[in-house]
Amino acid sequence: MLPVATRTVISLLLVGIGAVGITGCADEPAPDYTGTAETAIRANIQRDLGLEATVTCVQPANDQIGTTFTCNAVASDGTTYDFDLEINGPDQITMSLDV
Repeated sequence: MLPVATRTVISLLLVGIGAVGITGCADEPAPDYTGTAETAIRANIQRDLGLEATVTCVQPANDQIGTTFTCNAVASDGTTYDFDLEINGPDQITMSLDV
């Protein structure tokens, strides 16, 4: 397991990317928040730690602002990371590492 200080840096880097953008039109289905989050987490673990990761997110109950959901990542070194995510708008989510 990574030291807490390293895990905190990961959280700041993930949040530091700002909100994860999701775009869509009124005629399109609801944004794919889980798919977008999984892709962003996987990319950040690769970039920040140089590790591959398997990421699984729980589908949010709805797509309303303020709705929260969770994701779990297992890095190729066996370390697991739990993320808390919140829908902040129709085109964005924020995520933080649950330490």
